[in-house]
Amino acid sequence: MAEATNQFPALPAPADHRPPWRRLVPLFVLTPVAAALGYVLAFDPTDRTPDPTGPCVWHATLGIDGPACGGTRMVRYLLHGDLVQAARHHLLALVAVPFLGYAFV
Repeated sequence: MAEATNQFPALPAPADHRPPWRRLVPLFVLTPVAAALGYVLAFDPTDRTPDPTGPCVWHATLGIDGPACGGTRMVRYLLHGDLVQAARHHLLALVAVPFLGYAFV
């Protein structure tokens, strides 16, 4: 009895059509995030001393805290491990942090 042979030639491996810079995308995202976290650690957003970037345009114009103020303070307290104060300043952003971390991975 004759042995069964493969009648069809082997298919070539699929070509990788992804651009080569695709591996650098996390670096493009993490660099500004790391810079922002460093800025928040260096300059306390919870005190009233002026930051080196100048006064907040939103607060100077309207006299109230802007939409990013609570998020900045939340990040400050989160980096220092104070979850209660982080939730007090921006609960929605605090809840979103684990989902954003998962989406990034």
